[in-house]
Amino acid sequence: MSMYTRFALFAAAVCVVLPSTAQMPSAKEMEAAMRQMQRELDKLTPEQRQMLGQAPREVAQPQGSAPGAEDDEIGVPKRDATRLSKVPRQPLTGAQLKAEVQALQPRLRQALSRDALRRAETIEDVQRKAGGDLTARLRAAANGLAAWGAWPEATYLMGKVALASGSAQDLNNLAAFLTMEKAAQAALPILITLDARYPNNSTILNNLGQAWFELGETKEAERVLILAVRRAPNHPQANVTKSRLEQARGDRASAQASMHAAIRGGYSEAKEQRLRKLGGKPSPNDVLGKLDMPAHPLGLSDLAPPAYPVDAQATVDARVLWIAYYQRLHETRARLEADVERAAKARADAALPASAGQPCRACG
Repeated sequence: MSMYTRFALFAAAVCVVLPSTAQMPSAKEMEAAMRQMQRELDKLTPEQRQMLGQAPREVAQPQGSAPGAEDDEIGVPKRDATRLSKVPRQPLTGAQLKAEVQALQPRLRQALSRDALRRAETIEDVQRKAGGDLTARLRAAANGLAAWGAWPEATYLMGKVALASGSAQDLNNLAAFLTMEKAAQAALPILITLDARYPNNSTILNNLGQAWFELGETKEAERVLILAVRRAPNHPQANVTKSRLEQARGDRASAQASMHAAIRGGYSEAKEQRLRKLGGKPSPNDVLGKLDMPAHPLGLSDLAPPAYPVDAQATVDARVLWIAYYQRLHETRARLEADVERAAKARADAALPASAGQPCRACG
């Protein structure tokens, strides 16, 4: 199996869907997937490892952080009047929306570097030869690429998926990827249309707010993000961006409150640091669903898994959290195995007769 085939299979193994259709993998399934991925990586030659290791850096996110990211150095973007002037403010008809997505296809292809295009076409070819539902396979591959940080390839393939299926979920994901690629002006016609068709959907509202934010249309961004958090009070990305807007206008108390909500939606060290820089600190109420359980006798009480991602940006955060989580699991397992070995040795030593090495009184 070639390196690119393995890459394609890995990409297709990770899928991000909207909450309404999400099928969360079990811990056992994730562990099995991790082992399989490691076995495939172990088969690569040193040259292939180097190429694969370089790929994420070649296709990293555009300079600057994406909307909804937790990087505390992000400021509020300046209003981009040029790009905003190209955004239609009214929903598109069905025919117009299809034409809009169709017109994106060559632009998405042109945005790829030569190497990125080769990777994307190789993945598409592998999925086509595998048979079955090509759109479903490309959808999984695109979402897997997004989880890996390969946004240009992910956006290119998701464009094909959205055009083929026309589903709200695929169109929404395409728009989210476009915003991550600093192309919010291309995402907004799609999101405005989806918002009109599916009002009060927190996922669409969040993506719409992030797109307005990326273009510096702050009043509209905040208006939409407020609607998003009314539907999903602890939405992590909506609350982080809402906090930035509140901070920018000097409302530190509201900015802190939004960060508390963001932490309740999914803790990260970056969120905590941002909250502290705003003058706040996490509270016990920021931890949702905490069970009142006694300490685990083996010291495993703090090994709860991270929250599952529910959208594109959360997937980026989750990748780092899950890698750290599995590292902790492996370290804890090694520690417990060492403890068991020491306990077994101590028990064996204790089983020796107390009079060992002394004269035997019963021997006469």
